[in-house]
Parts: sequence; C-alpha cells; structure tokens
Amino acid sequence: MPTLPVYPDLASLHLTCNHLGRVPPTLAAATSLTELSLACNTTLALTAADADGVLSHLPELRRLYLDVHRVPPQVLSQLSERAPQLQVSRLPPSLLW
Repeated sequence: MPTLPVYPDLASLHLTCNHLGRVPPTLAAATSLTELSLACNTTLALTAADADGVLSHLPELRRLYLDVHRVPPQVLSQLSERAPQLQVSRLPPSLLW
C-alpha cells in the first residue's frame, strides 16, 4: 500500500471509493480528524488491528462512514468500546461523489 501523507490538523477526510484493501496505518497521525469516510471501498477488510492500531489513535474522530454490513460484528463492538463517542454509519447517498 502506498504511503498516505497525513496532515495533523486535517479535520475531514473522504477516502470513499478508492479501492482500499485496508486502513492506511499513517492515518493514526491525523489526530485532529473528526470525520472519516472509508465507505464504498469494496475490498476493505476492517480488522481488530485497524481498530486498535489506527482508529483508536484518533481522539477527535466522531463520525466514521463504512459499509457496515462488511465489517465483522466483533470489530464494530470493539470500536464502540474503544471510542464511545464514535458514530459508525453508512455514508449518506448525498455524500457520494
């Protein structure tokens, strides 16, 4: 996976429909993110390691858009435990580009 440049002050990032297979580890440096969209990445396999290694390092993250039906229930549960402020949902159609 190519390295993704991350800006610490970045507040919103839409990686929608980018054919991602996994969550870019460098996202952990984007500590000001409040909104992240990983929706419509049909090959994305969100894992417990992603939840612990990347998403749990984003203290300001409030909204995470995913294809929820593709995420294992235990990973959704883990996200809920690690980040109770986080709302995980499908991307509203109005935000698809």
